[in-house]
Amino acid sequence: MLRIGHPTSDLPIAIELEHLAPGDILLYRTSKDTGPVQYFIMFMQLFFSEKGGHFDTTHSSICIENGENGPIIAHIGPEGYKREKLLNYDTDERAFLVFRLYNKDARDELAKVAASDQHIGLLWKFLSALRPMIRIARLDPKRDLQEEIKTIDKRTYCTEFVVKSMKISAQQNDGYAYPHIRSSCSPKSLEAYLHANAEYQMFVHLGKNGYEKILNELEQSVIRINYPRVTKIYTDLKNEINNSAVNINDFYKLLLMLKVMQPILDLFSNASDVSSLARKRGIFARDIQSFPVEEVRQYLRHVRRA
Repeated sequence: MLRIGHPTSDLPIAIELEHLAPGDILLYRTSKDTGPVQYFIMFMQLFFSEKGGHFDTTHSSICIENGENGPIIAHIGPEGYKREKLLNYDTDERAFLVFRLYNKDARDELAKVAASDQHIGLLWKFLSALRPMIRIARLDPKRDLQEEIKTIDKRTYCTEFVVKSMKISAQQNDGYAYPHIRSSCSPKSLEAYLHANAEYQMFVHLGKNGYEKILNELEQSVIRINYPRVTKIYTDLKNEINNSAVNINDFYKLLLMLKVMQPILDLFSNASDVSSLARKRGIFARDIQSFPVEEVRQYLRHVRRA
């Protein structure tokens, strides 16, 4: 698998469902059938939450197990606390970001806390979910660990459940990976915090056929433009990837395609359809902008000569 040194150190890599691990924190993109609650969360995060994460990150959960039956998650939704198969909840296989503690013991402790029977009976409350949308989820670096209670309020919501599980597991781990962020925060705030935290590795699950969907949208844009030079650039680039990039992660392949093609598409039409789909798959402008395209293309040329 290709990893390109320092310039991509903050970039995630694509991960498949079978590679999720207990203790992974999942932050979901909008689903195919976006409902009223998701629209409300996006609206409030767009206008009233602090900068850092993305407004269309709308739900969070913790992976507590992964085996023959696939990943099991624990989370809070309108039906309250649930432990269920990921694909039971995520019926359309929406994309999500994955944040994983490097320390396995800390991950295992987080999974244990999130799966605890003491959470059975926790209820989702709309007013609890509304509160963090209209204020900044400021950091609390001076917070004393002993001030944290070891239970979660009976009425809560998805992100508060995740953050409090993180705090409880940190207490069990002598303070390791304690999240210095207000428990009552939005999905966007939690994403911003985790993205900036060096204790976590970041992945992205592109959703069902995510690579093929983005590639198809790019191809449709090229067809609509119907300009020979653009078609040749796209075809050459796709062939270059197909011929040389067998061991390169799908996320990096997509970044290469988007980095090269988006400016070209914008010259001739509009790349907004491609950009919108990429966002829904968990690929953001910051990832595309920071991707070292020439370094990767040199690598591909080296592979083809080998």
